[in-house]
Amino acid sequence: MKKIIVPVDFSEESRNGLDLAIKVANHMKASVEMVHVIKESNEFFLAAEKEHRKQAENSFKKVLEEFQDQVKEGNELTYVIHKGRIHHEIVNHAKYNSADMIIGSTHGASGFEEFFIGSNAHRVIASSKIPTMFIRHGVAPRNFNRILLPIDDTIETRQKVPFTTELAKSFDAEIIIQAISLTDDPQITNRVRAYTDQVIEYMEEENVKYQIGEAQGDIVKNILESARKYDVDLIASMAEEERTMSSFDLGGNVMELLRKANVPLLCIHQQKYFHKYDIFRTPSST
Repeated sequence: MKKIIVPVDFSEESRNGLDLAIKVANHMKASVEMVHVIKESNEFFLAAEKEHRKQAENSFKKVLEEFQDQVKEGNELTYVIHKGRIHHEIVNHAKYNSADMIIGSTHGASGFEEFFIGSNAHRVIASSKIPTMFIRHGVAPRNFNRILLPIDDTIETRQKVPFTTELAKSFDAEIIIQAISLTDDPQITNRVRAYTDQVIEYMEEENVKYQIGEAQGDIVKNILESARKYDVDLIASMAEEERTMSSFDLGGNVMELLRKANVPLLCIHQQKYFHKYDIFRTPSST
């Protein structure tokens, strides 16, 4: 991993996201680039836009002074200011600057985006093709000692395994593999067990510590209960998508986890050519 992008609006919540990003960057030997976006305005507000940019430059200087000492030697902490739609500029900046991950807070400053979770955070997760990690309002960032890895009966559930494993190795964290079946239908439970066995095999090949748990019923409820039971520091999830009238949006499970989880949520997008990992190849997924 080389670069992590962090949306910053200079609120305390966005600083929380920056704190989390630096913790991850220090363990994964990555640089952090902060992105602030000025909303587009018409010609009558150019003076206000110019003042906004000036204030942002001054605020970034203060942020650099405050956080630079937290950045591990060899990593960089930089910033950039863009103008446009917030989520669009963040995702595009990550895309065209070869970023490996986007990390941020679900809430921003009043006047910038009062409830970031209601708009830009979920839009960033939905439209980003690289992993994203967001931390909820009021949750303090901490090192990852245990990571919850839910496995269900969907084909794509295993796609979050390699990146989650890489993260766990960087933090020397233990992974809690939680096998979750929606019902007691033998076809579903057998598929979940088969996928879980593949994950276990991968963990052992990668020499990663793990525990195994099983649950049945509501996915989100079981994830949240397992997160509390095992006192995890991070939850890994697929960034499921639902088709809306105009675009792709986040699925309900991810949105509910973002609202309720007391730890950061890592979201991984489905990859078309995931089966370069032969260990996860099964007849049902070819």
